[in-house]
Amino acid sequence: MQPEDRDAAYRWGMLDYAHTILKFTSRLNYTSYLMDRKLQLAVERRIEIIGESAKMSRRHLRKNIPKFRGI
Repeated sequence: MQPEDRDAAYRWGMLDYAHTILKFTSRLNYTSYLMDRKLQLAVERRIEIIGESAKMSRRHLRKNIPKFRGI
């Protein structure tokens, strides 16, 4: 896989996991979310994977995301 293709795959994965998080949580209020430990763990894992993908992506992506290091 060429570097450009790899970057596209990382970005696609980040977007896909973000959509998954929204799908899991869109109909819940915060209290309901806090009461579902399995859901919390699933969402947290998706966020971790997004972070790992962001680390692996190229520098230009990092430069284009404000406060990248804080994510």
